[in-house]
Amino acid sequence: MKGEAVLTDEQKMVRFRNVLRKKPSIGTKRSQRFHSVSGEDLPEELSDDSSLSEDPVELKLYKILSWFDQSHRIVPFDLSFIEDLVSYHSGNNGSSDQVLSRSSFLNHLFKLESLFNNFAKFNEDFARVEDEALRNQMLTQNAPLFVQFVLCMYFGHSEGHKQIHFLLGHQAPSLSDLALQKVTICDLNNDLELFKSRALAKPYETLALEIQLNCSKPQILALVAHVLLFQGENESEIVAQLRYEAQEMFPSLVKDLGIRETLPDVTSVVSSCLKMSRYFWQNVDHSSSGFGAAIKEVSTLKHRY
Repeated sequence: MKGEAVLTDEQKMVRFRNVLRKKPSIGTKRSQRFHSVSGEDLPEELSDDSSLSEDPVELKLYKILSWFDQSHRIVPFDLSFIEDLVSYHSGNNGSSDQVLSRSSFLNHLFKLESLFNNFAKFNEDFARVEDEALRNQMLTQNAPLFVQFVLCMYFGHSEGHKQIHFLLGHQAPSLSDLALQKVTICDLNNDLELFKSRALAKPYETLALEIQLNCSKPQILALVAHVLLFQGENESEIVAQLRYEAQEMFPSLVKDLGIRETLPDVTSVVSSCLKMSRYFWQNVDHSSSGFGAAIKEVSTLKHRY
């Protein structure tokens, strides 16, 4: 009887890259719409409209996850970044074998902003804000908060597989047979020189750890994105109402999604994301050859608050 060949880590990585390149884009059929390539599907009862009850929490959860899923279809993440990120978590980022760059990482953060903005376009509650200028202001202010929440979940997990699932969301590939390492903020800063100096990474890590979230389900990103949409200090009555509704329903949505972990108050999450955003864009190193027009954009982000 012939023994089964055991692949080395390098061979597994080669196979992963080949599979990733051959993987078809996510289809538009309803059966495919609610499937996450990371292996995190929507709850079974939310996979079909006909199975929904009239329960307002269940309906809202269905809609939010649907809007978030649709936004992922419009904003495809860069394939080379996904490959480099997985390779980086596999330990392949020595000084002589740089696979992940500062510019590609920052470009991915802009993709996350675009993801958030498209989520808003699908969001029926956001459409209730009729003032276009106000809607644009809300996106400008709150998209960076969503980016910081994603980074918080990315750096906060103790497993490399979960880190990648949170940073890539629905677009995370299957990683079950790869040995992946956890990456800390200091690790990333040491390798990519993300901040202007190594000393600046530690205060950012302290801010990120203020959000104690031990959640294992990437769908939490959609629920927090919905809350973040309506943040800000404007005096609009409709925005204040939508903010109140989103924050009040958040605990019920989390429970209905099946998240059993104890989560902090959502207002404290928003506050921490705001502090992280201010610190990040004030101290991140914008200089990078080939970063192009994004340098100008990232420089303006730090002045948003």
